[in-house]
Amino acid sequence: MKPSLKHLALPALLLGLSAAVSAAPVFISGVSAAGGWLDVNKANPRNGDVNLCWAASSSNLLAFTGWNGGFSSNTEIFADYKNHWSDFGGRTEYGIEWWFDGTNKAQGWPNWSQVLTPGGNFYSKTLYTQNTEADRIANESVLFDYVSGNTKLGHVGVEMSLGWIVGGKRDGGHSVTLWGVDIIENLVYITDSDDYATALKSYHYDESTFYLTDYAGGNGHLEELFGLRIPEPSSFALLGLGFVGLGWARRRS
Repeated sequence: MKPSLKHLALPALLLGLSAAVSAAPVFISGVSAAGGWLDVNKANPRNGDVNLCWAASSSNLLAFTGWNGGFSSNTEIFADYKNHWSDFGGRTEYGIEWWFDGTNKAQGWPNWSQVLTPGGNFYSKTLYTQNTEADRIANESVLFDYVSGNTKLGHVGVEMSLGWIVGGKRDGGHSVTLWGVDIIENLVYITDSDDYATALKSYHYDESTFYLTDYAGGNGHLEELFGLRIPEPSSFALLGLGFVGLGWARRRS
């Protein structure tokens, strides 16, 4: 297990080693508190997307990283999900896989979002496998690595899964998009499709239990990170893929 980055921060600063370790907060490349992040929201009032938080996070990641299938914004991508999927819970990784190869791993599972009409399939299963990764949130190092680009894929767009823990039992979950982390102040910076606001917000986490202490009544538990690679524009050209470039313009929608 990696040593705590929080404990490394001061020694690193004193020794003049990595300023990145001691910097707080740290954001995904191209993002700051002022902008660069993406945030698509569910309809207000809710209309056919009550349970599609995972699709909203998928839409943010696809637009941000450039794997946009030719769509011009995360809003358009989210609308495409709503046109093809039923309004049930799901997982961002399944939604991204469908976008790449047209398949839904949870197809036929009761109480899971289902593909109603064929769609997605903008790339391939091989490209999905080569450009995604996931890890359980077991320590702060995982959060820091995904945000700072210290992963096997390099820089990635990041979805974060939360579990709702009520009375000691998991009672559903939620998906948000992770843009930054402050390991000194125990903060994560996220956009949330449920808050009816286009805004980057920060919430505190308990570094021992990984519960968000000031979000959703303290019942949200940080469970897993899913990363989608941010490729160089030249990679799209080599693959013969269209690249609109939203991931590089880093604009909000």
